[in-house]
Amino acid sequence: MLKFRKKKEKQKIWFHCVPDVPVTRKPLGIRMGKGKGAPKHWISKLISGKVIMQLNYLSRKRAKKALWAAKKILPVPTKIVASKAVRR
Repeated sequence: MLKFRKKKEKQKIWFHCVPDVPVTRKPLGIRMGKGKGAPKHWISKLISGKVIMQLNYLSRKRAKKALWAAKKILPVPTKIVASKAVRR
């Protein structure tokens, strides 16, 4: 996402999904009991229709390229929506 920006002081990217749910696992070879394991990684629970990323002050062509690159990486089906208020 950051490589599509030119003037970094004006352009903004907002991420609306924050990984806030820890996924814990116990190491292999440890017996049952003795508490919960350490956090292995963090996830974000998403619902359909939620905005994941938002871009400002980018031309439509560059914004579409940046969002298309992010869309390829995400493991969920996504849709790019453009605001009709801003015309560039």
